[in-house]
Amino acid sequence: MYDKEGGLTPYGLEDASMYPNLFVELAADSRWGDEDLKKVAGQNFLHVFRQAEHLRDKMRNESVPVSNDLISSPHLQNQTRCRYNVNIGLGRS
Repeated sequence: MYDKEGGLTPYGLEDASMYPNLFVELAADSRWGDEDLKKVAGQNFLHVFRQAEHLRDKMRNESVPVSNDLISSPHLQNQTRCRYNVNIGLGRS
């Protein structure tokens, strides 16, 4: 879990530059095979993203209206670490 402000990162994975350390450790563990490592490296993400795209296309074909509504804070009940309206410094003034 990455939460820069809350300090909820595992030792050795404090930022994205240390992500290769995870693979070094997992590769050294005989319980992790090449297929498992591929999944950690992104295949699971790609699988889920393809499913999301498929659902998007299905909803478009069925003329399901698009909603850009925000979920209000009371409905979230502090169950998320998502952030929005964050200035990420993309060089815009």
